[in-house]
Amino acid sequence: MVNNIEYNFDEEINRKNTNCAKYDGLKKYFGYEDLNPLWVADMDFKTPSFINDAIINAAKNSLYGYSIDSDEIYQSIINWQNTQHNWQINKEDIYMINGVVPAYSACIEAFSEENDEVIVQTPIYPPLFKCVNLNNRKVVVNELKKDENGYYTMDLEDLESKITPKTKILALCSPHNPVGRVWSKNELEKLANICIKHNIIIVSDEIHSDITFKKFTPLASISDKIANQTITLNSAGKTFNIAGLKVSNIIIANEELRKKVNRSLNINEVIEPNIFGIEALIAAYSEGEEWLNQLLEYLEGN
Repeated sequence: MVNNIEYNFDEEINRKNTNCAKYDGLKKYFGYEDLNPLWVADMDFKTPSFINDAIINAAKNSLYGYSIDSDEIYQSIINWQNTQHNWQINKEDIYMINGVVPAYSACIEAFSEENDEVIVQTPIYPPLFKCVNLNNRKVVVNELKKDENGYYTMDLEDLESKITPKTKILALCSPHNPVGRVWSKNELEKLANICIKHNIIIVSDEIHSDITFKKFTPLASISDKIANQTITLNSAGKTFNIAGLKVSNIIIANEELRKKVNRSLNINEVIEPNIFGIEALIAAYSEGEEWLNQLLEYLEGN
């Protein structure tokens, strides 16, 4: 949805003393308060008004009971992936969840047994290690290669050399957190072909897919064969700065894989997003395209 609003990304918001993890957690976790808080992936830009308005409107009923998923939320996700990334998905491919990390843990439980192996491409977002270890699986490290200019690439030769019969899952971070790489379609195809060859499920964390300065390719959009082996985790949380509302989604084209994940999600009770998160997601994906365009222009300028 295009509008004529010029968003102000220069406005400074004081987030201290608001129970904000990013600022108010500095003393708790690091012992100091006068630090630059670069340790939490949320932005200091004000959440756009169309999202606030949706949340306030939902609150007017003054009833905060259980809710059900509506067609509107699924259609907003379908439309967003189509317009932003040229990826056509179906309603039945989507499950609503309350977080990417809990969903990642549920996938580990669904597609591996204790002492099985999960490949992790380091350096990586730390909770991915935690999920593997707490599920009593073994972390197999496939370290990214860095050239003299600090540019990272995948070491696919090393990856394939470490695969054993107990290797069941590859944890992909796309775009990669923290090195910032937006993997090319060619890189993703090569990685996926290795996983297909060895029957390894790819769990692709694509939570930062909207905040890039070059074309992002969803792994499962490349081909039906790759989609058949891929679990995609996503959220509007990072893009629109609504991570605290606990609303995410998991996209799975393969019906057999969907059934296994659905069972694990239900066992772990991570299938009920926050009632305000649902309204925020619909507003973000329905009205947020122009806000995102201006955000990306501002960030690239920085």
